[in-house]
Formats: sequence, C-alpha cells, structure tokens
Amino acid sequence: MDAVNALLPAVDDGLFEKYITTEKILDVKLAAHNRTAIVPLASLVTVQRDQTDYTSLHIDSPFDTVIVPNVLEDMNYPLSLIAFAYGRLEVGGHLIISVPHRDLYERRLSPPGNFDKAHQNFYTPERLLLQVQAACGINSVRLRFAKDYDWSHNYDDPTTAHAKGGYSTLVVLEKIG
Repeated sequence: MDAVNALLPAVDDGLFEKYITTEKILDVKLAAHNRTAIVPLASLVTVQRDQTDYTSLHIDSPFDTVIVPNVLEDMNYPLSLIAFAYGRLEVGGHLIISVPHRDLYERRLSPPGNFDKAHQNFYTPERLLLQVQAACGINSVRLRFAKDYDWSHNYDDPTTAHAKGGYSTLVVLEKIG
C-alpha cells in the first residue's frame, strides 16, 4: 500500500480536518518513493533509507503538522527520523505516522519481509508508540488517535498470500514539550 492509499481511510475519520488545521505542514517521503506531497501546499522533504543526520535538509521552520506516511518501515534508523520529525513540530503540533501493520501485512514477527524486501522494521501500534517514546522522550507526546485500518482485509488468507484491502496503522501524536 503506498503512502497516499494508507492515509485515504483517515479522511473518512475526519483526521485531516481535525489535525491539519494550517498550511504549516511538513510531508516526509522516502527517496525510493515516487510521489508528490500528500496535502496541497505541504513542504515535501525527501529522506534516504540509511540517513541518520537530517541537518543537511535545512528544515528549520516549526510546523503545525508533520506527516510521515509509510516511511519508517523502510528506514535503517527509524528513531533518528522520528526524532527529526518531532523536532520540527511546534508545541501543540501533530505528528501523523502511518506504517504497514506487521500482523496484517507481513504476517511474520521479524524482517525480512514476505512481500517487500526493503522493509527493515515491522510495526504493531505498541511497537510504534515505544519507538516514538524512545526517540522523543517520556511525556513528550500525547496520543490523540490510533487505528488499524483493516478494511476488506481477509484474516483467513494464508500468510504466504499478499494482503488485500487495508493493512496499515495510523497514529496522531500531539507534541506537549
């Protein structure tokens, strides 16, 4: 599922209206992904799989929203990217992250992936939140929304068959300090 499709179900939940309230938006994309900004007028920044230092991106302005759609699973150092995204947020701003759900997409406990060999990290909501805490610190964010989007997912499909329907997890976190 590409980054745009991973976020489409969130539109129906009113997430964009509720958590993207200004034009100060940063959208993070992986260099290997060919896409434009998900939200019109967002600043689009491209990151590399093995990147650990983001100072060369020259992104200093604080943003009200940072979107990281389907990128963390491909990163060699996901905590560095989470810390970078968090550092670009204003206090009260929202960090929106989507990832393929380990049990809905890969359906195995650890890499390599069954269906996307580039995936370095597998996520459940709990693992994603633990990584956010590790990257940003305890009591640094409030969880505002979390949901597994499993629309039309067939839980009876064999684990060797590529998942159909939805198989992503989306979280919205508010920066509090």
